[in-house]
Amino acid sequence: MSTADTGDRPLLSTAEALAVVQAMGTKRRRRRTLLVGTPVVLATVCVIAIGAFVVGSRRDVAHRPTSTSVPHHLTVLGKTAEIVYTVPNNTPGPPWALTGGAGNSVWYWTAGDDVIYHVSGVTHSERAYRLGAGCCGGGVRAYTGLTVAPNGTVWGVLNHTLIELNPVSGHFSLTTLPNAPAAKGEPSMDLAMGQDSADLVTVSPDGKQLVVGFADAAAIAVYQLADNSPSVHPAMIHLPVGYIALDIGVSADGTIGVGMERFGSNAQPEVDLIRPGGGSTQVRVLDGWGMVADGTGFLVGEYRPEFVTAAGEARRVPADFTLPPGGQWAQNAEGGGPNRLTLLPHGLIARPIDHGLVEVASPARSVLFETPRQRYRNLPIECGGCLQQSTTTTTLVPPPKWIWQRDGVQQIVSDGDGDVWILTETPSSNTAFAEITAAQVRSEFG
Repeated sequence: MSTADTGDRPLLSTAEALAVVQAMGTKRRRRRTLLVGTPVVLATVCVIAIGAFVVGSRRDVAHRPTSTSVPHHLTVLGKTAEIVYTVPNNTPGPPWALTGGAGNSVWYWTAGDDVIYHVSGVTHSERAYRLGAGCCGGGVRAYTGLTVAPNGTVWGVLNHTLIELNPVSGHFSLTTLPNAPAAKGEPSMDLAMGQDSADLVTVSPDGKQLVVGFADAAAIAVYQLADNSPSVHPAMIHLPVGYIALDIGVSADGTIGVGMERFGSNAQPEVDLIRPGGGSTQVRVLDGWGMVADGTGFLVGEYRPEFVTAAGEARRVPADFTLPPGGQWAQNAEGGGPNRLTLLPHGLIARPIDHGLVEVASPARSVLFETPRQRYRNLPIECGGCLQQSTTTTTLVPPPKWIWQRDGVQQIVSDGDGDVWILTETPSSNTAFAEITAAQVRSEFG
């Protein structure tokens, strides 16, 4: 293992790194085939919620059967999540990589930071794991990726480095990742923004296999794990020509699911099912973002999610989701679009909604949970282009000094205990974590 990753490109200054990150966010949003845009106010930040889109059929991919809707039973019970921890103002930037931990906990990693953070739902406190100044190439070239193995080991990727962190001892190891080939049709401008830098990482349910995805690359890397050490030479598995990985997952039988799409206006999103014994199947889907292994199949998609079976069929998601009137699916902290679905015990699935709501659904019914209303100072609104109205109606009526408001939802994940962690953003631009406990979910669904 190497203890540093210098790569083969000059490192970026802080200003250059921020410019790169902003450009990458724009590039990722452009990859979506989107038709309708509606402005939405989330706390004091302007975001865009995009409508659904339709993709035609192809002869060389598995057929998607037409799904039928079922009666919906939505229950609004006023169940409130608890604020677990508020991140101090000096933490650099919002979390980009967020993943549930072993037990009642969550992990996060901010862009360009050399610290991985652990938040405990038991102690309501945070622990910082410092990787050292200049870690992982010293400059931001790609999004961070983070995952937790079944044994509690934390794995992360940034630029050309794979990080293995022991949360008990705090010891970490760095491994230099291979250079993945660029996908066909990949714009040359991506070379300046870290093309082939790693931005995806996941571990198989049995903890024996680790998969890494790369930005704008034509292949993924598969490592075999032994005693928390990755194999020296990973297997490079090539994706179909012209496709890039948007997200990855590994099912219980070892099948690797890759959500992917093509460059350009004709994205043609698909899922590549890579079998453990060799061979693969491509399945046309509505959206290739957001892969979640569910048994031997995968939940895939954010705006219009589907369930892809082990046999290679795209079906209706086994959850009775209905967006409440006037709501929008919550935008995640990476700025690319809504969150991936979150799988909970007993086949339940959670999905975040803007303005502080999380919907937990079974195939027959769903329940809305909300972040608590909190008191905030009524600060001036600084949001260029947003159509949010001031609370001041006339110069004769003084504005209220305080407002009561639910924190907006940015991302949700589940932990090892089956709790739902909610990454929120407050009107004062603080980042906080709220939690829907597994006990709360059980009390509603049994």
